[in-house]
Amino acid sequence: MEYTISYEKQALERVTKNMLAKGMEITLIFEITGLSVQEIEKIKEEQHGSKK
Repeated sequence: MEYTISYEKQALERVTKNMLAKGMEITLIFEITGLSVQEIEKIKEEQHGSKK
């Protein structure tokens, strides 16, 4: 069961990265994915850090 949650979370994070790359607003990503705003902001920060 733990593995399913982990895989689902990984999939949501990948989708979130794609949405951020397309310029979608954090609030819309939150509504679609169910991830918290804090989680989305963390992913966004990590994504910007990896581009440098």
